[in-house]
Amino acid sequence: MSKEIIKIDKESFLTTFTPQNIRTQLTKVKSCSEAIKTDKNGVSFYKKNVGQIEIETIIGALIVDFQKSINVNKELTNYQIDMIVIEILSSYYFLSPVEIAFVFKRAKLGYYKVNTFALSMPDIMSWFALYTEERITEFQKVQEQENKNRKLGKEIIDGKIYEKKTTLTEEKLLNVFKEVKKELKPKFNQDEYEQIKRQYRKTKSDEI
Repeated sequence: MSKEIIKIDKESFLTTFTPQNIRTQLTKVKSCSEAIKTDKNGVSFYKKNVGQIEIETIIGALIVDFQKSINVNKELTNYQIDMIVIEILSSYYFLSPVEIAFVFKRAKLGYYKVNTFALSMPDIMSWFALYTEERITEFQKVQEQENKNRKLGKEIIDGKIYEKKTTLTEEKLLNVFKEVKKELKPKFNQDEYEQIKRQYRKTKSDEI
C-alpha cells in the first residue's frame, strides 16, 4: 500500500466538484462500475482532508441541482436538504461525490422511482440503498473474476490479465535488482545481473 500523503486544496476541491463539472464527468459514466472507477475516494476521505462544511456544500448543491432538473410540485426545504446531506455522510460515507451525483442522475432519468408531487427524504435514501446493493454485487463480481483468474494461473496487473509465466519482463527484473541494490548495496553484482538477464532471454526464446 502506498504511503504517499495526498494533499487536497479546498478551493480546487470545490471547483472540481461543482454540479456543472460533475455533470461533465458523468457524461462518460454509464454504469455503477464506471462510477466507482471515476473517483475511488469516498466522501469520508474528503471530509477528513478538506473539511465537513466543504463536502456538505457539494452534496447539498447536488440535491438542489437535481430539484432544478425535474418537474416537482413540492420541493425539499433547506432543512430537509440539510438532513439528507447529514444522512448521506453518515450512512453512505464510502461513496464518492461522483457516485452520489450518479445516483441523482439515475433518478432524473427514471432509473429510480421519483414522486414528482413531493420529494421526500425516505424516497431519496431508498435510491442510495438500491445503488449500494448494486455496488456490493459489482465488487463481488470483480472478486469472483480475480479468484477465477488465479485458479487459471493468471494474475491481474493494472487492470489487465496476464499469464503468470509471461509476466516477468526485463524491466521488472531490473527493478528487482535495483531494490536489492538499495538493501544490499555491497553485494550487488552487475556481472551477475547481466548473466541472469541472458538466462532470462534464453528462457523467453525457448518458450517461443
